[in-house]
Amino acid sequence: SSGINAEYGDITERKMLERDRLLAMKQAEAEQRQRAQDAELHQKQQELFVDTICHEIRNPLNGIMNNADLLSKGCEKLQTLLEQEQNTNPKIIEQMQLDKEAIDAILVCAKHQQVITNDVLYLSKLESRLVQLNLVPFNPQITMVTVVRMFEAEMAEKGIDVNVKKNSDIPKCVKGDPNRLSQVMSNLLSNSIKFSLNSPVKYVVIEMLVVGKSPNPNSKNIVLQVSIEDKGIGMNRSEIHNLFQRFSQANGNTHQHYGGSGLGLFISKELVH
Repeated sequence: SSGINAEYGDITERKMLERDRLLAMKQAEAEQRQRAQDAELHQKQQELFVDTICHEIRNPLNGIMNNADLLSKGCEKLQTLLEQEQNTNPKIIEQMQLDKEAIDAILVCAKHQQVITNDVLYLSKLESRLVQLNLVPFNPQITMVTVVRMFEAEMAEKGIDVNVKKNSDIPKCVKGDPNRLSQVMSNLLSNSIKFSLNSPVKYVVIEMLVVGKSPNPNSKNIVLQVSIEDKGIGMNRSEIHNLFQRFSQANGNTHQHYGGSGLGLFISKELVH
C-alpha cells in the first residue's frame, strides 16, 4: 500500500513540475511577444517622428531655395545695371558680388538639405511598402537621354564631358516604370558628377545594354543594364563593401568633402530589386 501511495505521490509531483514548466514557458513566450510588440511600436513611433520632422523641414526649405534663387537673379540684374553706369562706385559692385556669392552658398546648403530630407522620406516609403511601380509602355533610351539633359547644365558648368552610348538592340518600347528608372539613373549620375569634381579627367560615360532575356520562350521580357562610368576618385576594396548600405558612404571623410545622405545607392538597389 505504501509503495502504491509513493508512486501516486511521484506522479503527482511530476505533473505539478510539468505544469509549472509549461506555465513558465507560456509566460516567457508572452513576455517575448510583448517585448517584440513594444519594439515594433517604438520603431513605428520613431519612423513617424522622422517623417513628421522631414515634412516640416521640407516646406520651409522650398521657401528658402525659391527666395534665394530670386535674390541671386536679382543680384545679377542689379550688378549688370550698376556696371553699365559710368559713375558707379567700384566698391558697390564688389559688395554686390560678395552678396551674390553668399546667397548662392545659402542655395547650395538648402539643396543639400533637400536631398537628405527627400531621401529619408523615400526610404520610409520603401520600408513601409508604400512604393508601387507604375508599369507603362515607354522608350528606355529616351528616358536615359532625358535624365542626362537634367544634368547637362551642371556638367557644363563644372567642365565635365559626357558621352551617351546608344545601342541599336535596345527596344524602342518596353513596359516598366520610367520614373523609377529615372530615379535610379539620377542617383548614379549625381554621384558621378560629385566625385568627378576633383579628378584631373572629368569624363562620364553612360550606356544602356540588353544583357538578358527571359528563359520562357513565350515571354518577351528582357533585362536592361544601365552603366555610368566616371574617372573620379575611385574606391579601395574595403570602401566598395560599404556601397548600397543604409546610411553608409565609402568612408568617414566622404560626407565631409562631398556631402550626401548615404541613402541614394541603397534606395536605388531597393528599387531595382
